[in-house]
Amino acid sequence: MPAERTINPALSARSEAQSAGLTNNKTRSGFFWPPSNILAISIICILGVSLWFGCRNADFIKFDDLIHVDPRVLDLSFHDVFLKAPLQTYFPVTTLSYQFDRAAFSGWLPTWAMGARFMNYIYHSAAALLLWCIMLELGLTRLQSLFVAAVFAAHPMGCESVCWISERKNILAALFGFAALLAWLKLEHSNWRIAATSCLYTLALMSKPSALGLLPVFVLIELFGGRNGLAGRAPMNWTQRPSWWLYTLLRIAALAALSAGSILMNLHTATQSLIKPPGGSAFTALLTDLEIFVRYIGNLLAPFSLSFIYFVEPICSLSDPRVYEYGFALMIIIAATVWIASNRRRAAFGWLLFLSTLGPNSNFLAAIAFLMQDRFVYLGTGSFFLVVLETFLGIRARFLDAHGKPFSFPLPCSSRLSMSVGVVYICVLVILSSMRGMLWNDALALFHDAEIKQPQSGFPHFYVGESYATAGKKLLKIPGADKREIAAVYAMWQVEWHKSLECTI
Repeated sequence: MPAERTINPALSARSEAQSAGLTNNKTRSGFFWPPSNILAISIICILGVSLWFGCRNADFIKFDDLIHVDPRVLDLSFHDVFLKAPLQTYFPVTTLSYQFDRAAFSGWLPTWAMGARFMNYIYHSAAALLLWCIMLELGLTRLQSLFVAAVFAAHPMGCESVCWISERKNILAALFGFAALLAWLKLEHSNWRIAATSCLYTLALMSKPSALGLLPVFVLIELFGGRNGLAGRAPMNWTQRPSWWLYTLLRIAALAALSAGSILMNLHTATQSLIKPPGGSAFTALLTDLEIFVRYIGNLLAPFSLSFIYFVEPICSLSDPRVYEYGFALMIIIAATVWIASNRRRAAFGWLLFLSTLGPNSNFLAAIAFLMQDRFVYLGTGSFFLVVLETFLGIRARFLDAHGKPFSFPLPCSSRLSMSVGVVYICVLVILSSMRGMLWNDALALFHDAEIKQPQSGFPHFYVGESYATAGKKLLKIPGADKREIAAVYAMWQVEWHKSLECTI
């Protein structure tokens, strides 16, 4: 069965449009009118507020923030930012953005951290808008594209990138990376395609090296037939002649060269932050990533137990039952969603994009102390929900007859009910993001939340214990402080310290 064809060959063009919710700007579905550009932009920007609003007045978090905004870094000249910035990873564009924030906000706000977080929200909203444009280029309707971008804008897993000033680099990598993908799609037949994409991709790499995960996506777009191929209007290019492959490789050569330069630069500057792979080898790291990827999928769909730190026990051999539990789960999820999807080609592309963007943050390629973090999924959130959308549309199409009318079956087959499901889901995400954003007012709150949700992880216990020790030292300096209170604080520090020693990670 051709990938571009819907799963139900009896569906007419009209029924396909109904299953999608909207066909084009002039089509009305029920009493729902397709949103205009201004309305869509407003919705996306308003939804992004839910991540930022709860921590909008907070100062810098005493965990990495003071390293990234250290005067020794921010006082560097424009030239030295690119050549001498004493950072573990290479992200000069992000450093320049911090310099701009300090110059713009330090003179009139209580702390320029407030301005920096506001700019994080601005960059995040801009990235969501670019994602909306990308979905339109892939052939989704306005309403479908708005759903994907809205989920990206409001998802609570994005709080770690928006609320944590240190993760500005994550948002900028997405902003410039999405802009590069959009340029690659829109300028498909333009002489400016390679130049524009290369400039934007360079900015993404200089914001954070995790943008390297986008390099395979440019190749995938070509293999899937470009924007017309991904929309199902043109054949794929997997069986092209050798001359076509050579021409494609030449077009990708500039992006590949930029990627190689970024890798070399970061291997030189970030060596001290890398650790041995979980389990001791690249093979055990790959096995461990099976569990991590499945847990990411669960957190994306139902983000009710997000944590700043996650406990992950390395999988060290094939005899570990988790290999088969998570391995089969991942294969079944991918195979089932692609098979059910309304547009199988687009669903497959969504999965490849999701896994590609996770690649630079996988422990198989470069292991760091934190094996699993919400911010690692930021670039791939939109592509994952592209798969979710195509799967949902495929399920709906299976319960439509040849005339485009839903069978009498208790599933969200009508366009009206489908929209209601999407709106309710986004509203739940907004509530969860608002609650999670409040945790970013203080690092202690973050780690206390993490030790409750991930009690097996030692790092949250250690940091909470350090906070108790710091509080005890402050009490000792206060004349006439209650000795029993001081003793109680130090006792709590010892309890947390012992808990951290009992944990492995």
